[in-house]
Amino acid sequence: MEGKKVIGTLTESTVLEVWHREGGILDISTPVRDLMTKDVIQDIQPNATVEDARKVMIKKRLTALLILHGGLPIGILTKYDLLNHVTSWL
Repeated sequence: MEGKKVIGTLTESTVLEVWHREGGILDISTPVRDLMTKDVIQDIQPNATVEDARKVMIKKRLTALLILHGGLPIGILTKYDLLNHVTSWL
């Protein structure tokens, strides 16, 4: 965030790549800004349905959606969240 604007994304993949590149050492004092990409993940409104989220993830081949309310992030919905939701019915 910069002010009230989302300016980038830090992914698991990026953290693992840096950790591997640095020989298994990840400096915990490294600013997130130094690791994040400038790409902002796709957002979805909090009143969207699970089916809406599933369709967006499949169509755009995404693993996560940023949940925004009033332009500010209030959560992240991942493919694992969706799978957990579906399997909780079993």
